[in-house]
Amino acid sequence: MRAALACLLALTVLVASDSDARDRRCWRMRWTDRIGDCDSLAFFEFAPLSGAGMPSTACSTTPPTGARGEVLTFTRASNGTCTKTASGGLATTLIADSDLVFLAANQPRVEFDGAGALGLLVESAASPGNIAVQSELPCNAAYSNVGTPSCSAGAAAGPAGAATMAQFTDASAVAFAGRAQVIADTSQTAHTVFAYVKAGTASSATITLVGTGNSAGDCSATVTGLSTTTSSILGCTGAAYGVGITAITVTVNVGAVVADTGTLFVYGYDAKPASAYRTSHIPTTAAAATRAAEGPVYFTIPATEVQSFASTVRTAGGFNGNARVIGEAWKDS
Repeated sequence: MRAALACLLALTVLVASDSDARDRRCWRMRWTDRIGDCDSLAFFEFAPLSGAGMPSTACSTTPPTGARGEVLTFTRASNGTCTKTASGGLATTLIADSDLVFLAANQPRVEFDGAGALGLLVESAASPGNIAVQSELPCNAAYSNVGTPSCSAGAAAGPAGAATMAQFTDASAVAFAGRAQVIADTSQTAHTVFAYVKAGTASSATITLVGTGNSAGDCSATVTGLSTTTSSILGCTGAAYGVGITAITVTVNVGAVVADTGTLFVYGYDAKPASAYRTSHIPTTAAAATRAAEGPVYFTIPATEVQSFASTVRTAGGFNGNARVIGEAWKDS
C-alpha cells in the first residue's frame, strides 16, 4: 500500500469564531462524511460525497475546485501517472486497458477511493523514483532473458493503452522463463519493485528482487488467477539492504512454479529504492526518473465567504476514529 504521504483528500474546512468556544473543535479538517454536528458550520468543502467541484471522471485534465468553485492552488514540477480504475487509485487488480493516465506537470491527479468517491492524490517527492530504465519496454536490450523465453513488444493493450504490453512466452516446463534487469545500486535501504501483468495462456506470474553483495532486502511475490482482460499489479517490498550492496536484479517470470508454461503480458517495471511502500508508477527511458513533490496544495477562500482564509493541506496528521486528520485551516494575516 501507499503510506500516508500518498493520500486521497476529501475534506471539509470548518471555522469557529473566537467567541464560540463550543465549536473550537471545528477548526480541524476531517473527512466530510465523518463530521456530525459541525457540518452546519462549514463554509468550504473540497471533494464532498456529492462530488461538487470535482471533475466528472477520474484523471481528468480539468482541475478540481472547492464545492463553490474556489480555485485550487497546486504545483508538481514533473509529470505524474494517475489511475482511473473505478475500484480506486490504489487498486492492484481489475485495472482496465488505458486506466493509467499520464498527466503533465502542475496537473492535479484526481482518483477514486475504495468507496467510489473522487479525491485528490497527493504524493511526496520520489528521487530517484524509478531506477529501472526503459521501464515501458521489457523487450529492450536493457533487460536480459531468464531461462529461454521469447519476448514480443507491443503485443497487447494494457494500462497505458493500445499495444503497450510485451508478451513473454515460456515453452519450458523445467525452469522459470522471463525478463530481468540488473541495476547498479548501493542504497542500503528497503526497496519496492512492481510491474503490471495480464494473463495470456498463463494465468500466474512471479516477481523477484535480488541484491548483489547483500541479500537482506531480497523479496519475491506471486500472483495467480490473472485475468485476460484486465491487468494486476505484481510487486514486493524487501527489508533494508546492508553493507556491500552493489546492484539489484528485478525479474518478472511467467508462472508461479517452474513447471508453468504459456504466455504472459507485462508492462511498467518499477524499482524504488528507499521506499517501504508502492507509490504511483514513474515511467523511464534511458535513465532513472524522479517525481517532484506535490504542493503547496491550498484554496484561498473569497472574501464573500465570511472573510479571506487560506486552507493549506499538510501531509502530516493522525487519526480520529475512522477519520483521517490531514490539516488545519489557517487565517491569512
